[in-house]
Amino acid sequence: MIQDAFGIAIILLCYVCLAIIVFAPTLYAVWFYVVSCKIRGESRGLPRTALSVFLVNAVFAYLLLSLASQHFLPASAAENAAGATAAVQTAIASQKHFFDLHGRYYPVGPVRGPYKDEYGVAVEKNVILEVTPVPDKKRGEESFEAYAIHIWGRKVVSGNPDRGAGVSLDPEEANRIRARLFNSVK
Repeated sequence: MIQDAFGIAIILLCYVCLAIIVFAPTLYAVWFYVVSCKIRGESRGLPRTALSVFLVNAVFAYLLLSLASQHFLPASAAENAAGATAAVQTAIASQKHFFDLHGRYYPVGPVRGPYKDEYGVAVEKNVILEVTPVPDKKRGEESFEAYAIHIWGRKVVSGNPDRGAGVSLDPEEANRIRARLFNSVK
């Protein structure tokens, strides 16, 4: 709770700083108008100038926001999810190979990347992976569950030997797994 509030406060502070940078010409024009009113009394063209500068800054801010939301943020989110998916895929391949050799699955982690073990599990930087052997009650044999998340990502990628790597978790279970993974590698 406190970590979330602190994180939101930092993000809001960054947005305020960016708004000040983007709207600096508007702030200067308004300041110039206020000072000229105090010195000379009345200024005729300055309110219109301040308003036009504000409109130009607002258009510029809109373009920056749309550029970030359409190009940079989705690409970053897809890259984060791809790193977590790759970690689960290497864990599945490694677990299958280990099972073929030894007849059982082995636990991994939770570990935070960069990580590589002697059996072939590879985890990229800032990805958290956990592999837990579990019994398969339907078939009566051993199985495993693998979970991975990128520290900047929102999606929990899960996988097992039957269905491979995927994201099909309900939101409550995903939040529980995300919290457990983050708290385990502090």
